[in-house]
This record gives sequence, structure tokens and C-alpha cells, in this order.
Amino acid sequence: MKLLPLLILTPLAGAAANGLLALLYAHRLEKLPRKLVSLIAVTAPAAACWFGVTAFLRLAALPTGSRLTCDLGTWMSSDFLNVTFALSLDHLSAVMVLFITFVGTLIHVYSLGYMGHDRGYARYFAYLNLFLFFMLTLVVSDSLPLVFLGWEGVGMCSYLLIGFWYEDPEKAAAGQK
Repeated sequence: MKLLPLLILTPLAGAAANGLLALLYAHRLEKLPRKLVSLIAVTAPAAACWFGVTAFLRLAALPTGSRLTCDLGTWMSSDFLNVTFALSLDHLSAVMVLFITFVGTLIHVYSLGYMGHDRGYARYFAYLNLFLFFMLTLVVSDSLPLVFLGWEGVGMCSYLLIGFWYEDPEKAAAGQK
């Protein structure tokens, strides 16, 4: 099932693209292409939402108690421990994926206007897409180490988004809390 990797990788691709744009235009005199940033920022969660709906419909067609899985290989292996890098979607996680991707898309659309005149426009959307990636990783992971990676990633992105205006000491302190 290649749908599950696409589900989580589209927000990661959006984060990488907007992060690269943020780095490229950080110290340039020409203006950041905000329309391109906006297109990438909203397309990534909308595509993830589409993949989530498709996965949900495929799962709904299966018998009760079924789940969709995608084994991407072995992450760690020893004589007594075998941890796979796998994604899994059951009925509960499918509902969470729908919620995360739909609300995430709405948040991205709202943020277009809210952050429209901010200097860190591309950086903000890179953080927001990365947050969505880690949320989806947390929900669809099939092993505890991958859940831990998603959990820590969500915490890191929360820190980055709360302390986004790090020049203001009050906001920087809020991010550290």
C-alpha cells in the first residue's frame, strides 16, 4: 500500500520546499515569491487530505477490524529485537488522519491572510507543514520508536511555532515553556 507514505510525505515535501525558499530569500534584496510559497503551503496539506480520504474509503471497503499497512523495511534488527519501519491505518487512526489533514488544510488557508505581511512567511509555512508531517507520523506509525519520533517532532514544531517571533523576549520565553 503506497498510499500511506504519500500521506505523510506530502507535508514533508511542502516543508522542505518552503524551507528552501526561506533559506534562499533570507538575505536577498528581491522579494520572496509569496504566491509560490502560498501554493506549496496549501497544496501539501490538501494533497495529504486527499490521500487521507482515499485511504479512509479503501479501509471502509474492508471488513471490520481490518487495517491498511505499509512495511517500508527494517529500522533496527538484532537477535532478539526487530523493529520495522512501517505505517498502519486502522479505523481510529483513519478518523484522526481525516481530522488532522482537514483541519490542517483550513489552518494553512487561514494563515495565508494572517501571516500575509510577515517577514518569515516561508519559514512559518515550512514549520506548519513540518508540524503536519509529524502529526501524521505519530498517528499512522506502526512501532513505538516511530511513534516516539512523531511525538518529539510535534513537540519540536510546537516550540518553533510558539516561539516564531523569537526577537520578542516574551514570545521566545513562551516557546521555551
